[in-house]
Amino acid sequence: MNMATYDFHNEFITLNELSFQQTSNPLFVWKAVQLCLENNEDFPFWINDYLQNVATSLLEINNPGKKTDAEVKSAIGFKSGKQFTRYHELLGHHKIMSFIAKLLNEGTGITEAYREAGLEFNMSSKNVERLYNELKELIDTIFKSPEKVTSEDLAKYLSNRFKYFKS
Repeated sequence: MNMATYDFHNEFITLNELSFQQTSNPLFVWKAVQLCLENNEDFPFWINDYLQNVATSLLEINNPGKKTDAEVKSAIGFKSGKQFTRYHELLGHHKIMSFIAKLLNEGTGITEAYREAGLEFNMSSKNVERLYNELKELIDTIFKSPEKVTSEDLAKYLSNRFKYFKS
C-alpha cells in the first residue's frame, strides 16, 4: 500500500470502530460520527447500533433527580476521565500519520518526513518511524484482511501507545 497517496478517512473510521469494540470508549464512536457528518456520509451499522442503544437508555431515564447525571453518563457509555486521555492519544497518532502522508504527497523523503514529524510532535524521529510502521501495519491488516484483525492486535497497539512520546 502506498502511504503517500493513502486516504486515512475510512481507515480512521474503522480504527475508531475497533478501538470502541476493544475499549468501550464512546469518544471513538463520536469521532466517527463527526467524520461521517463532515463528509455527508451515512453512518456505518456499528454507529447506528450505538446511537440506538444510547437513545433507548436515555429515554428510559424516568425519574430525574440526583442520579440523573450519572444515569446520562452511563447511557452514553462514559465511565472515567481516562477515556478522554486514551481517545486523544489515538487522535494524536492519526494526526502524525496524516502529517507524514501529507509530506510524502508533497515529495518529501521518508527519512525527512520522520524528522519533520518528530519536530512537529515533540518526538524523536526514531519513535515517529516506529509508530508509523506499527500503525501502518495495523491499518494495512485492517483493510487487506479485516477478519484477521484480532482484539489482541488492537490491544497491543493501544497498550504500546505511551512508549513513543517524550516525557
